Amino acid sequence: MPTAAEMLARLNYFAERRPILVDPPAEVWHLDRLNLGYYSRFFFDPPPGFHRIIERVEIAAPYCEFAARISRSLGEFGAVHVRLTDFRRDHPRREDEYRAEILSSLRAVFDPANLLVVSTDEPESRAFFAGILAAFPKHVFLDEFIVQEHAADFRTLPFIDETAFGLVCNLVAGHARRFAGTPGSTFTGMIHRAILRRALAMPKSRWLADEPTIFRFIGRGFDTKPVSFANAAYVETREGPFSWNRVDLPIPSGAKSWYREWPEAVVPVV
Repeated sequence: MPTAAEMLARLNYFAERRPILVDPPAEVWHLDRLNLGYYSRFFFDPPPGFHRIIERVEIAAPYCEFAARISRSLGEFGAVHVRLTDFRRDHPRREDEYRAEILSSLRAVFDPANLLVVSTDEPESRAFFAGILAAFPKHVFLDEFIVQEHAADFRTLPFIDETAFGLVCNLVAGHARRFAGTPGSTFTGMIHRAILRRALAMPKSRWLADEPTIFRFIGRGFDTKPVSFANAAYVETREGPFSWNRVDLPIPSGAKSWYREWPEAVVPVV
């Protein structure tokens, strides 16, 4: 049983200079500009019942089943999510440098002999992906694959629009054997969480040692600020009981709650 001092130290590690909120004196509590999508950094040492409840928040079965069928039709694959629109606008840089960084990250962790599934918000930007596609000759653009091979099944879903299509793409990527996504993208974060959740439910022999807890990315995510990044993952350079203590991102502590997902989001549910 930890002492009060040990628990306080752990709480301070968890908060990482963020405000510590305890039992707000209000029946309805409004949190302004906070992202509870990445709840791992909000609830300190939640009881097991919390994770059991979280696991019951599920996508409707027809969409999950459809994504599983698409995944089976692809066979075993690696997946990459490249978000371009926001980053071209908000993080202007030379695109040849961005392409080179993405390609370097992918080469570090993906086998070019295996199928690479590409999910992106700009599939029409073929020129941007030319070098990546040349390095990984076995590839498909996920949205095109679904339209060409599974359009009829998609039309049978209970509700269909662009959001439903994006959800299906996200669910399919969650079946990847290995995945690298875009830093700062909640779309990527959902896939990381899904892969980790699936991994914890499978025999350990199905996965490389510690692989599911390594959330990989297509690049550093910071153009000018220093950050430790290797093999498509942020390198732990500090001490602490939580993964966000050990990864030194050059952003305010509170921003870590929306910038990426963390392995603490998923625990084995018994």
